[in-house]
Amino acid sequence: MAQTCSKLESHAVVVGIDVSKDHLDAAQYPSGDLIQTSNDTKGLRTLLR
Repeated sequence: MAQTCSKLESHAVVVGIDVSKDHLDAAQYPSGDLIQTSNDTKGLRTLLR
């Protein structure tokens, strides 16, 4: 089981989102991709894509 978990962890993708009144900042690890969108319906749709 421990070996299976370590394999899963090595392929993990983590996304962090900083929420403010005006915009959303999202970062993806390990790729380092960054996006900033408006904090409204249109911005959320962009973020989900």
